[in-house]
Amino acid sequence: MYGLSLAPARQKVNEQSHDRERSPQAGEGSRQRRVRRRVNYHSVAADYDRDTIKDINRNLPNLLVKNGGVALDELADEYGFESTCDLIDMFLAYTPKRIRLEQLVAQFLEENPQPSGDYDGDVPF
Repeated sequence: MYGLSLAPARQKVNEQSHDRERSPQAGEGSRQRRVRRRVNYHSVAADYDRDTIKDINRNLPNLLVKNGGVALDELADEYGFESTCDLIDMFLAYTPKRIRLEQLVAQFLEENPQPSGDYDGDVPF
Protein backbone atom coordinates (compact mmCIF):
# COMPACT_ATOMS: atom_id res chain seq x y z
CA MET A 1 0.00 0.00 0.00
CA TYR A 2 1.32 3.43 -0.90
CA GLY A 3 1.72 5.64 2.19
CA LEU A 4 0.63 9.23 1.64
CA SER A 5 2.50 11.78 3.72
CA LEU A 6 1.41 15.39 4.09
CA ALA A 7 4.88 16.52 5.18
CA PRO A 8 6.07 17.52 1.66
CA ALA A 9 2.82 19.36 1.03
CA ARG A 10 3.07 21.23 4.33
CA GLN A 11 6.67 22.16 3.60
CA LYS A 12 5.74 23.50 0.16
CA VAL A 13 2.85 25.52 1.61
CA ASN A 14 5.13 26.95 4.30
CA GLU A 15 7.63 28.01 1.63
CA GLN A 16 4.90 29.62 -0.48
CA SER A 17 3.46 31.38 2.55
CA HIS A 18 6.89 32.63 3.58
CA ASP A 19 7.55 33.91 0.04
CA ARG A 20 4.23 35.77 0.00
CA GLU A 21 4.99 37.47 3.32
CA ARG A 22 8.37 38.65 2.06
CA SER A 23 7.17 39.89 -1.33
CA PRO A 24 6.55 43.63 -1.70
CA GLN A 25 3.24 42.82 -3.38
CA ALA A 26 1.93 41.30 -0.17
CA GLY A 27 -0.26 44.39 0.22
CA GLU A 28 -2.94 43.51 2.71
CA GLY A 29 -0.87 40.60 4.03
CA SER A 30 1.77 43.02 5.27
CA ARG A 31 -0.89 44.67 7.41
CA GLN A 32 -1.61 41.38 9.09
CA ARG A 33 1.64 41.45 10.95
CA ARG A 34 1.39 39.88 14.30
CA VAL A 35 0.68 42.54 16.91
CA ARG A 36 3.10 41.74 19.69
CA ARG A 37 1.80 44.32 22.10
CA ARG A 38 -1.39 44.09 24.06
CA VAL A 39 -4.27 46.51 23.72
CA ASN A 40 -5.98 48.29 26.59
CA TYR A 41 -9.45 46.82 27.03
CA HIS A 42 -11.03 50.13 28.07
CA SER A 43 -9.86 51.90 24.89
CA VAL A 44 -11.70 49.26 22.86
CA ALA A 45 -14.77 49.12 25.12
CA ALA A 46 -15.23 52.89 24.81
CA ASP A 47 -16.05 52.60 21.08
CA TYR A 48 -17.16 48.99 20.50
CA ASP A 49 -19.88 46.75 21.92
CA ARG A 50 -19.52 43.55 23.94
CA ASP A 51 -20.16 41.28 20.97
CA THR A 52 -17.26 42.82 19.07
CA ILE A 53 -15.00 42.42 22.09
CA LYS A 54 -16.09 38.77 22.47
CA ASP A 55 -15.27 38.12 18.82
CA ILE A 56 -11.84 39.72 19.22
CA ASN A 57 -11.16 37.61 22.33
CA ARG A 58 -12.22 34.49 20.43
CA ASN A 59 -9.79 35.21 17.58
CA LEU A 60 -6.94 36.67 19.66
CA PRO A 61 -7.44 35.47 23.25
CA ASN A 62 -4.64 37.39 24.97
CA LEU A 63 -4.76 40.63 23.03
CA LEU A 64 -6.93 42.74 25.33
CA VAL A 65 -5.78 43.53 28.87
CA LYS A 66 -7.59 45.54 31.53
CA ASN A 67 -4.46 46.86 33.24
CA GLY A 68 -1.86 48.51 31.06
CA GLY A 69 -1.64 47.90 27.36
CA VAL A 70 -1.54 50.33 24.48
CA ALA A 71 -4.49 52.53 23.56
CA LEU A 72 -6.24 51.33 20.41
CA ASP A 73 -5.74 54.61 18.53
CA GLU A 74 -2.00 54.65 19.32
CA LEU A 75 -1.62 51.09 18.04
CA ALA A 76 -3.57 51.91 14.86
CA ASP A 77 -1.28 54.88 14.20
CA GLU A 78 1.84 52.86 14.96
CA TYR A 79 0.95 50.13 12.47
CA GLY A 80 -0.24 52.52 9.76
CA PHE A 81 -3.99 51.91 9.87
CA GLU A 82 -6.14 54.82 8.73
CA SER A 83 -8.54 54.38 11.64
CA THR A 84 -9.20 52.22 14.65
CA CYS A 85 -12.06 50.64 12.68
CA ASP A 86 -9.58 49.23 10.18
CA LEU A 87 -7.52 47.74 13.00
CA ILE A 88 -10.62 46.22 14.64
CA ASP A 89 -11.66 44.80 11.26
CA MET A 90 -8.23 43.15 10.98
CA PHE A 91 -8.62 41.67 14.48
CA LEU A 92 -12.05 40.30 13.55
CA ALA A 93 -10.83 38.86 10.23
CA TYR A 94 -7.75 37.23 11.77
CA THR A 95 -7.36 33.52 11.08
CA PRO A 96 -5.12 31.61 13.49
CA LYS A 97 -1.93 30.25 11.94
CA ARG A 98 -2.86 26.60 12.50
CA ILE A 99 -6.20 26.98 10.72
CA ARG A 100 -4.68 29.03 7.88
CA LEU A 101 -1.97 26.40 7.41
CA GLU A 102 -4.60 23.66 7.19
CA GLN A 103 -6.48 25.73 4.58
CA LEU A 104 -3.31 26.22 2.54
CA VAL A 105 -2.43 22.50 2.71
CA ALA A 106 -5.94 21.57 1.53
CA GLN A 107 -5.67 24.08 -1.30
CA PHE A 108 -2.24 22.75 -2.28
CA LEU A 109 -3.50 19.15 -2.32
CA GLU A 110 -6.46 20.14 -4.51
CA GLU A 111 -4.15 21.87 -6.99
CA ASN A 112 -1.56 19.05 -6.94
CA PRO A 113 -3.32 15.67 -6.93
CA GLN A 114 -1.50 12.93 -5.03
CA PRO A 115 -1.21 9.30 -6.19
CA SER A 116 -4.25 7.23 -5.37
CA GLY A 117 -4.29 5.05 -2.26
CA ASP A 118 -4.90 1.85 -4.26
CA TYR A 119 -1.36 1.69 -5.66
CA ASP A 120 -0.18 -1.93 -5.27
CA GLY A 121 3.52 -1.37 -5.94
CA ASP A 122 3.63 -2.93 -9.41
CA VAL A 123 5.31 -0.89 -12.13
CA PRO A 124 3.20 -0.93 -15.33
CA PHE A 125 6.20 -1.51 -17.68
